[in-house]
Amino acid sequence: MKSIKIIAFLLNLLLFLLILANTSHAQEETAQDTTKTTITIDAPDTLAFDKEEMTGKYADISPLDIGSDRGLFILSADRLLELRILGSIRANFNYTSQDMPNNESFNPYEIPVDKSTYSFNYYAGVKQTRLGFEVIRRTRERGDIFFRLEADFLQLNGVFRLRHAYGQFGNFLFGKTWSLFNTIGYQPAMVSFDGSATGCGLRTPQLRYTHQINETLAWNVAIEYSQPTFIQPDTIAGELLQVIPDFTGRFSYTREKISFRIAIIGNVITGRRSNGEIEYLPIYGGSFAARVSLWKAATGYMSISGGKGISRFIDMFSGKSGDIIYNPGTDKFEALGMLTTYLAIGQNLPEDLSLSAGFGYAVLENKPFQLDTDFNIAFDLMLNLFWNPVAGARFGIEYAFGRRYDKDDDHGNATRLSALIIYDF
Repeated sequence: MKSIKIIAFLLNLLLFLLILANTSHAQEETAQDTTKTTITIDAPDTLAFDKEEMTGKYADISPLDIGSDRGLFILSADRLLELRILGSIRANFNYTSQDMPNNESFNPYEIPVDKSTYSFNYYAGVKQTRLGFEVIRRTRERGDIFFRLEADFLQLNGVFRLRHAYGQFGNFLFGKTWSLFNTIGYQPAMVSFDGSATGCGLRTPQLRYTHQINETLAWNVAIEYSQPTFIQPDTIAGELLQVIPDFTGRFSYTREKISFRIAIIGNVITGRRSNGEIEYLPIYGGSFAARVSLWKAATGYMSISGGKGISRFIDMFSGKSGDIIYNPGTDKFEALGMLTTYLAIGQNLPEDLSLSAGFGYAVLENKPFQLDTDFNIAFDLMLNLFWNPVAGARFGIEYAFGRRYDKDDDHGNATRLSALIIYDF
């Protein structure tokens, strides 16, 4: 009996030592890297999935996207599937010299011109908070399949708003994500949710094909869906239809010191009046965006976009009914032209600080028959300072100034001082 007790004691002691050793080993690993946690189910070792290797260095990445090393990583028992749960708590505070509709993004289009309506406004919210999932499924014969689902709370009443929902297999991508026309990776980090309003951050349902020529060059083609808008005149009733998808294409050049993209878009929009008459309006546009290393820890950014009937792709004009207009003189629909430019410089500083300054300018075509109070020109100037105190955490402050001009040259100004606190878990 005593021998059995001694054996049981030794077994318990051995088990305790094994647990203690594993705990110490886990603590050492945790001390080395707390940004990525992998949970395996009955798997003796982990199989490293590399999302960057799958999506390529030509993937569209916003400066304030959740880092690829953040989140909870769960690996299946057969080591053929990895699930990543990612999220980000984001609190935004700002004080604006005007009462503007969008409290998350600074949009000069929304600056009131009527001086009698000027009113200071304070805002605080957490609608930019995000939650998402990524799945990489490894097939035994045909490579990896990647899926991403991500949402925030920027819908009305703070309910979930779908940001990304797409899958990628080989060279093909399907679902909703950044349009090929986007310029999100060619601007520094900014507190304003959309960055400069002169950029393109539209996400569209699409079917995309990507071909990487070599380590430097790649091209993409896609069919995308976007909804053209126009100001409904009192004299007619009608609607715009997208009978065929938007056709987009992009060419990318990427090196360590310089990278740029050239994108194009084309389509034919159908206008239908209440009497059933149909009109076909060709729309088209192009953009160029570049990022250049200037001197030690400094980066320059620039983009230019222009076209006819595609203003919805630009953040400043999104949802503003600036694609098509009705001409009462000719009884026809007409596409409006637009042009935007953006220049910025960013500088990394000691103590995990970064500073940037950017200037954006946008013009929307005015027809002779339009009202004098219709939008014509706007610009914005943004100064941003960011601090990364610990891994996954960011704190930013921003000063923004904007001016809007109407067709009759009447104008209005606005300034906004903002702060953003982020923790990606």
